[in-house]
Amino acid sequence: MLMCNSAWMRHYQGITDTDYPINGGAFIDGNGYGHEVINFQKNGRFVYGYVQAKNGTINIDRIGGQDQDYVDDVLVVWRARSTIGSVVIGWYRNARVYRHEQEGNGNCHFEYKNIIYHPGYLIRARAENAFLVPAQHRFFHIPVTHPGFGAQTFVSFLDNEKINEVTEFRLLLEGYIENVEDGNYAAPVRGRRGQIDAETKARIEVSAIDTAVEFYLNRGYNVESVESDNVGYDLLASRGREVLYVEVKGTLSTIKTRLV
Repeated sequence: MLMCNSAWMRHYQGITDTDYPINGGAFIDGNGYGHEVINFQKNGRFVYGYVQAKNGTINIDRIGGQDQDYVDDVLVVWRARSTIGSVVIGWYRNARVYRHEQEGNGNCHFEYKNIIYHPGYLIRARAENAFLVPAQHRFFHIPVTHPGFGAQTFVSFLDNEKINEVTEFRLLLEGYIENVEDGNYAAPVRGRRGQIDAETKARIEVSAIDTAVEFYLNRGYNVESVESDNVGYDLLASRGREVLYVEVKGTLSTIKTRLV
């Protein structure tokens, strides 16, 4: 398995007025574009993936590529920094990973400020083996600050079996990928449901509260009720350092939730 950093985008089909790379590091901050902006653009039978590897090189020895120019059948997971931290945004199955950056394909290009770019690539996969998670469903969090997760590099291998967290994470990630490909975007680990004040809950449409709670539990949040505290919102949803203040509204005739 290989995990690669990317800037955040919605579609990775090139730069448009409504879809452009953010949180991609110094190069993107300084230039406004990055070569990963077409990582999920189909070109013929393939997609071509770019990652900002050190010296344009991936140490494929760590994934079975000793003395080779490339190695095949690699699961490549793409991650990007969002408002909730680093998350999985997609993957290539059965990919070819090159040791050195390859010259760009002539048909593989994007335009930015009236200039045509033909980015190089380090990873290639068949288009049918590339899966991009819809932006609204990207909530599988990656603990990049922990040892073994590649906090200081754009490429990581998740191969340190001596770190239990890495091994457990790999299993969760593999299960998550299979579930998403089957259409289930729920987080692999549910949060914990805190005690909901029954007396206050009786004055609110039950299904509205339950819908909001389930929404956040399925995305890995811990949920606590603050309905009786009169603070202007009903639920606290937390995941790591992220805290959401959730106000829920419901009536007898219709159920209306505002998930913010």
